[in-house]
Amino acid sequence: MPHNAICDTISLWLRANCFYVTHPELFSPHANDVLLHQHELHRKAVQNMSSQDKAYNRYKPKLTLATRFCNNKVEAGLYIELSLPKLLYGENLHEVTDSDFSQIITSLQQILAVMGVDVTEDVLKGAEVNRIHYGKNILLKKGIWCDFIMKDIEKAKVSKIYDSGHTDYRNDGHCIRFHTKYHEFAIYDKIKDLKQQNKSPSRSLEDEVHRIYQCIDFDAIGNMQVFRIETRLNSVKAIRGAIKRAGMIISSCTFEELFNSLIAKALNLNNWRTILQAMQPLACLQDDLVTMWMRLSSKYKPLKCLQILGLRNLMEVVGCRFITEHLKDAPTAINLFRELKSFKPQFSYKEQLYDDITKAIAENNVIVLPDLTCHKSEAIISEDLYADLDEEKQESVQKFQSWTDLDVQQRKQLNYSNKNFINNI
Repeated sequence: MPHNAICDTISLWLRANCFYVTHPELFSPHANDVLLHQHELHRKAVQNMSSQDKAYNRYKPKLTLATRFCNNKVEAGLYIELSLPKLLYGENLHEVTDSDFSQIITSLQQILAVMGVDVTEDVLKGAEVNRIHYGKNILLKKGIWCDFIMKDIEKAKVSKIYDSGHTDYRNDGHCIRFHTKYHEFAIYDKIKDLKQQNKSPSRSLEDEVHRIYQCIDFDAIGNMQVFRIETRLNSVKAIRGAIKRAGMIISSCTFEELFNSLIAKALNLNNWRTILQAMQPLACLQDDLVTMWMRLSSKYKPLKCLQILGLRNLMEVVGCRFITEHLKDAPTAINLFRELKSFKPQFSYKEQLYDDITKAIAENNVIVLPDLTCHKSEAIISEDLYADLDEEKQESVQKFQSWTDLDVQQRKQLNYSNKNFINNI
């Protein structure tokens, strides 16, 4: 199996006949509010990490039992939202690879059992993916800081390339997001975001579901600079569309098929090249004014040279985004931007930096990191995965070896028996 980076956050959907809720009382409200009303819309029951889980550094996914309207009918099922690196490592600075898939499935099945959901490994592999974040960490060379790159990207006019897009600059520019309703490309300083999350979780770029948990030793990071890019696809339609635009074909949106480093590389590389294209006019800033004047004067008349230099100075101060927003209807500005795009600086000291980032994305190898984990997640390494449950609950978890082996009538009977439980609380 290849050892290339794939994805970080993922959301899976399981239909109601593919799993069994062994402990409906662990959901809030009780899981039977959904299971016994599967044909009613807007039913929902959730289960998050408890305060005890956080205290003992045990990562668990977010579970949501819900009903939804699909294919002209109402159906019930389970959303499983989780961070795959945190499932394996207790933090998400490490990257998961193709070879981790079996361990992810096994660990996820075990933790779901602790959370009162019995499901087979095959069902998890074939689960529908309705949201996935393909990420890549790039370890920058010594002396190069993420801020150096972020300032250039801030000045580029990237959101114009994304249909109906919006650009979000957060936390003094340490993270930039270019997004539409269902498709987002995020670029940020991973180390600074981790530290920001440790200081003020609400300002972190990470999903609200997962930012509350990060078991990491910040002293081991030191001055490491990790430049992070992330393609975030937030619907099945967005997933299929993005993969098609990247020149790839998928037969279905299952966990097993989308957990693929080739897909991750193609999507991230496609988005990064879009960023580089938008940054082309900024290359002229690498020449000083005198050098640029001398080079322009050999090609243009003095008035045209002054116009280009004026645009260059304005672009250095406020960036392309501001200029195009205020001069978008001015033909002269459009022509001048076209000239700047074709201008090649005499000494392009940034070209190698961006080539290195492009190469790292194309190779898609995981970065080498020191041991960053404070202590292992107890939910993973505990010999007794059901240690938190009393004897009666342990027995009910273990007696269902495969929910999918039961026929429809048996499943209905088991779910109906849970109704008596809630009446006795």
